Amino acid sequence: MEGGEVYTLKKVRFRESQSCPICLQTRNGPCPLIAMFNILSLRGQLKLDPQKVSRGFLTSRDLLDIVGDFLMVRNRGIFESKDGVAANQRQILTDIMSNVLPKLQGGLDVNVKFGGVKAFEYTQELDAFYMLGMDLIHGYEWQR
Repeated sequence: MEGGEVYTLKKVRFRESQSCPICLQTRNGPCPLIAMFNILSLRGQLKLDPQKVSRGFLTSRDLLDIVGDFLMVRNRGIFESKDGVAANQRQILTDIMSNVLPKLQGGLDVNVKFGGVKAFEYTQELDAFYMLGMDLIHGYEWQR
């Protein structure tokens, strides 16, 4: 299919009465891009094309476009400011859009620190979560 891999959409009830689409993985493996989409959808922060929702699936290109569009809208204020902090944030956002988001289809490059559930060594991927207003949390399951 044109647009990359295809992901099924499923409507779920969330917070008692709200129904929203979530994206399902088609095979095992990491996909933080799907997680980002699902968080935004469950939060009610996405305005999805009803036609795409009614067809019952999204392509990887759709996911990139939806998450990328949200990133741009959420951070539009950095394009209005002329200070040095905003210039740095514009560069981070540019890097996320061109380099990080496409890589997130296949996994997440992070190194955890053991000082807390939100402790990670810095990587560009963490910037994507920050710019989306999401916390990344890690955990381990202990097995005997």
